[in-house]
Amino acid sequence: MKKTLLLSIVLVLTGLNSFAQWEPQTSGTFEDLQNVYFINASTGFAVGNWGSILKTENGGIDWTIKPSGTDYPLYGVYFTDITTGYTVGEDGTILKTTDGGETWLPQYSGTSVILVNIYFFDANTGYIAGLNGTILKTTDGGAHWNPLTSGTTSNLYRIYFIDINTGYTVGNAGTILKTINGGTTWTPQTSGTSVILHGIFFPSADTGYASGGSGTILKTINGGAVWTPQQSGTTKFLYAIYFPDTATGYAVGDNGTILATTNGGIKWDIQPTGTANWLVSVHFTDLDTGYVVGQSGTIFKTTNGGFPVGINENQQTFNLKICPNPATEKIVIELPKPASSFNGTISIYGIAGEELISQQVQNTRTEINVGLLPKGIYFVRLVNEEKIQTAKFIRE
Repeated sequence: MKKTLLLSIVLVLTGLNSFAQWEPQTSGTFEDLQNVYFINASTGFAVGNWGSILKTENGGIDWTIKPSGTDYPLYGVYFTDITTGYTVGEDGTILKTTDGGETWLPQYSGTSVILVNIYFFDANTGYIAGLNGTILKTTDGGAHWNPLTSGTTSNLYRIYFIDINTGYTVGNAGTILKTINGGTTWTPQTSGTSVILHGIFFPSADTGYASGGSGTILKTINGGAVWTPQQSGTTKFLYAIYFPDTATGYAVGDNGTILATTNGGIKWDIQPTGTANWLVSVHFTDLDTGYVVGQSGTIFKTTNGGFPVGINENQQTFNLKICPNPATEKIVIELPKPASSFNGTISIYGIAGEELISQQVQNTRTEINVGLLPKGIYFVRLVNEEKIQTAKFIRE
């Protein structure tokens, strides 16, 4: 029995590391996709090379190519509501739709530089970042775009606002700029690095993250006054970073790289994708459902946050309850029948599949101390020679 039990545990761990939690979607194009944005759980857009605009209305099951009217590469897309959206790209291209992406009309940008990223704070107020330190602003829903003085000639790749006045943009040579007056003036922040910064995201007013070359991830907890490097565990270029909540975040990059954290960047783990294509944009519609796009029409989707499951579908399962959830010090695992009928092992795993705690089933209520685990998401597995059940809990 011990040999069988050990084999079951090995099978769980093997499945944990091999079952893909990012599933490839059929995009219908081989053009490189540069940005993805979802308006709600069902409706999303991806844009890319040769004026590519793709739309889904069923959560990525089907993607439809929409005519953009341009052959220029498109690098950024943003929607302010279900009908109104914008995309930007090469040669100062700005396109706007007011019918949910069915038709796109050009807007006058006043520049011929490459425009890389677009962000709207509300229906009227939007910003665009581009090469050569370009920042544009509109206060009338794109009818007019006015240049702002960024104070730099560095290429800028992402722009993000946390309120009507406070925003950030990142770019070449470790550039981080901050405004506290709606873009009228921009102040350089000390990033502590000279690598290209390509992604920026703030899950809260004071806490933000930036990503870029050589696996760089920076974090601030004081509104950009100090940026601290995180241990990403990779040297791959990280093009984008996104946090669906304050603790859970994702960074994507070269060679199919997807990194995930469940504890605010204290620890980043690689999530397997099975591709070597570079991935450049990530967007989540909720804590579990996310999308990534990249090279050669690549689109990935997850419905469980990309975390491993590792359940063998040929094995029986039974109900497993965990309380409290979220937990701080202890969890109690409740079994649906006498523990003597299981004679198994309860284990707790991190999101990378590493076993952190293991103990034999004690009775119908098994108590486990989790107070020493870092804050984040964990998986509980009860395994015996016939049955496996996996449940998720949060340590807060």
